[in-house]
Amino acid sequence: MPVKASHFFLMVSIWDIVTELDERFVPNTKFSTFLSHVAIEADLVGLCDRYIDETSVGEGDVFIFKSSDGSGQTLVIDLFRDEQDQLDLISIGFICLPSNRTLVAELLMNFFNACGTQISFGYSAANNYLRELADESGYPRERGSRPYMQKLIFAE
Repeated sequence: MPVKASHFFLMVSIWDIVTELDERFVPNTKFSTFLSHVAIEADLVGLCDRYIDETSVGEGDVFIFKSSDGSGQTLVIDLFRDEQDQLDLISIGFICLPSNRTLVAELLMNFFNACGTQISFGYSAANNYLRELADESGYPRERGSRPYMQKLIFAE
């Protein structure tokens, strides 16, 4: 059955985007497969390191990755560490081309089904939260109870 949505949104643990291999972390193969199919390069181990080593509770920025093929497909990863979170949760959003949505749905569902922490997976024709996360005019923005001024970072 074809998927008619082009906005995908997942919530998983930061530990789901990497895998431990020989006492070091490597990118999760299912998520890496998805990224290669949509022409996005993202340093998943670097994001994990940043989250664990440099991001305090009540802080965390949003990262945007654009496809290298010029299609405009966009990956959004929100590394905000909520004060109540004990699972190291991150939000992942993806905006894809209509022609690519069935493959994207399959690849993201394969990744999500293999995750150890499956909080949510959804897709829709439009997702206001995802649009808000990806809208650079809304940054810096206040997050959390401290509050923290969250930044939007365009990955290179």
